[in-house]
Amino acid sequence: MEQIYNLFYYVDNDIITKVGAVAYKQDGSDDDKIKYLQSKVEDDYKIAQLFELPDKFKIKHNDESIIKGIDVVSYLNMCSQGHDHAIFNNVIDFFKSKPDFLSVITPIIDGNIKIDGIGILIKPMTREPEYFHVIPQEKWYNVYIDDGGFHLDQLINDDYFEAIRILFNAKQYVSSIKLLMICIDTMSYLEFGDIPQNFQNWLQNYTDLNSMNI
Repeated sequence: MEQIYNLFYYVDNDIITKVGAVAYKQDGSDDDKIKYLQSKVEDDYKIAQLFELPDKFKIKHNDESIIKGIDVVSYLNMCSQGHDHAIFNNVIDFFKSKPDFLSVITPIIDGNIKIDGIGILIKPMTREPEYFHVIPQEKWYNVYIDDGGFHLDQLINDDYFEAIRILFNAKQYVSSIKLLMICIDTMSYLEFGDIPQNFQNWLQNYTDLNSMNI
C-alpha cells in the first residue's frame, strides 16, 4: 500500500495562490494508481484540503502589497525543470510524504478543471529555487477597458492609424498603404470571420471606392 495524492492548483487571473490535496492509500502498479487518481479528479477538486503556497513564493501587486503566490507561466517554467511539487511543499510537510511520492496534478482555472493534455513528471534538472518573487505586468489591453466596455476603435487607432499617419507624413507611401491593407484585413476578419472574400466584403460595406475611380 502506498500513499498517493490528487493535487490541485487553483488559478485566478493567471495567479496561483492556493493548492489542494486529497490523499489515498492504494496498491497495484504505478499506472493503476495514476488511473485511479485520474478517475477521482472530478470529485476530489471540490473537496480537496486547501493549503497556502510556501513562503518563498511571493507576488508584488501594483499597490505595493505582497501576497503568497506565483503566476502560471512561472510555475510551468518550473515544471519544465522538474519542480512540479515545489508549490506543494506545505502539503508534503502536512502529510509527511516521502520525496518521490506519486501524484496527479490538475489545474483548476476560475473554478473549473482545465486539462490541455497529460504530461509526465520529470526528475529535477536544477536546484529548487530558494526564493521566487514576481511583479506581474499590467495586461496591455487594460487601458482600453472601462465601465463603457472594450474600446476597439481606440485600439485600432493606436495600433494601426498612428503608424499609418507617421509613415504617410514621412512620405513612405508604399509602407503606409501596406499597413493600411493589413489594418483592413484585420478589421474584415473581426467583422466577418475567417471566410472567403471578407476583405472585399469590408470594402463594399464601408468604403466608396467609386469616388476614387477604383
